[in-house]
Amino acid sequence: MLDYFLGIVKYSQTQYLMTDKHMKNKIIFLVLLLGITQISFAGDAKECISVGYHKSKYGSRNDSQTLTNTCQQKIEVVWCHDNNGKRYKRGRCGKNGKYYQKHTVLKAGQVKQNQYSLPSIGTIYYGACFGGYYSTETKKWNDGTYRCKNRKKK
Repeated sequence: MLDYFLGIVKYSQTQYLMTDKHMKNKIIFLVLLLGITQISFAGDAKECISVGYHKSKYGSRNDSQTLTNTCQQKIEVVWCHDNNGKRYKRGRCGKNGKYYQKHTVLKAGQVKQNQYSLPSIGTIYYGACFGGYYSTETKKWNDGTYRCKNRKKK
């Protein structure tokens, strides 16, 4: 009977040690995951943008595409389009020596819609960075490249 009892105690201690070791590995994994997540928040936020469509109640001429911030932080979005229509010329990509023509800051869940800068016909090209205005640098390139500035929090 004593051997049986000691066997159970030994088994329990082994299980405890295994559980403790696995718990330590899980904690290390979670800390690393949290660190990686924080690094991604400091930079590119393109995955936070969802392009949609807005149907105007005033007719198809006023329809537009939309940009929605699907993340929980504010982001700066830069964009342009390839619609060659006369009324859309200010937002056309590559105009006046710069690729992206428009920019705005979107709060979490906010939707941007504009029939001229986000026309319903054409492709929207965009980039995004976490942060407020001037988080995104685009002036050095005219090929759709952008860079997220690492701004220090005040």
